[in-house]
Amino acid sequence: MGDNYYTISGGNWILELDFLFCTLLAILIFCLVFFIFYLRIYKNYRSQNKKIYENLFIDFINVYLFSPDFKESQLTEFKNTYLETGLQKAIAIKVILIYNQNFKGESNTALKKLFFLLGLENVVLRDLKNKKWYKRARAVYVLSNLKIKADERIMISLLNDKKVEIRLQTVLYFIKLSEKDPLNFLYKLQEPLTIWQQIHISAALKNYEGEIPDFSQWLTHEQESVVTFSMKMIAEYGQFENIPKVIPFFNSLNDEIKKEAIICLRKLGYEETVDLSIADFSSSSITVKKEILKVIKELGDYKKLMLLLPSVTNDDIEVKTEFLRVEQYFLK
Repeated sequence: MGDNYYTISGGNWILELDFLFCTLLAILIFCLVFFIFYLRIYKNYRSQNKKIYENLFIDFINVYLFSPDFKESQLTEFKNTYLETGLQKAIAIKVILIYNQNFKGESNTALKKLFFLLGLENVVLRDLKNKKWYKRARAVYVLSNLKIKADERIMISLLNDKKVEIRLQTVLYFIKLSEKDPLNFLYKLQEPLTIWQQIHISAALKNYEGEIPDFSQWLTHEQESVVTFSMKMIAEYGQFENIPKVIPFFNSLNDEIKKEAIICLRKLGYEETVDLSIADFSSSSITVKKEILKVIKELGDYKKLMLLLPSVTNDDIEVKTEFLRVEQYFLK
């Protein structure tokens, strides 16, 4: 009798626990469904609002730029009515940037003036110090495209920011806002120059209207990436006067720098590169040896190639393969 009592009581306790667990699970599921539903409504509402505000700003800018009857009072009224929230200000900045990219001359000047009249520069300058990295990157992007100068100390700190995206935008900022010496910021660079940054710098320089700098001034930079990039640019812009400054890097203990020096002189068509390379072939790394063989192919001849045969015989398969390719090139 007693045993049956405890069995039933234990069973009730388990049933109560199961019921409680199911109830909690149902509440959690309900809350999750409610949250998803609310989030979707909120996103739709925000998206609709963004579209409404975009159209309002587009209409306002069209009137501001093209209507001869535009009055200052309209600007004040618009600012007080439609530039109260962070969302509204962000959309206004976006629309001004779009217009700025599609117009030139006086219209750009007017758009920049409007940017200041609406007080939007305060938003951007404040975002330069924001803890969220994407806001800092966006702020630099805006300043760069509207060609608005900010405190140099802040920009230098962003140039060496931990986030590579911010560093890239800051690099472009310095180039776009430079009236002379577009790469002067390299002296303040303490972080490596990424390949992606190098590509963007090269592209930005092609659109730069001022004088292209002498890249040899950064051959002694503490960052290896800046040194190799400078050599690439010396070759790209045909700065033949810098050949004597590149030659010493043949003796560099850094393979990447040594390789880039060889490539640079090869692209500049410096024929002495062949003899310099051959003399250093046996003690070079595999990567450098392959570049030396390319030099001989472009600037040397079959006799020069054969001088390397004793060294190549016992060399790595990659070097042997490259040697055979060059040999076939001369014998065809």
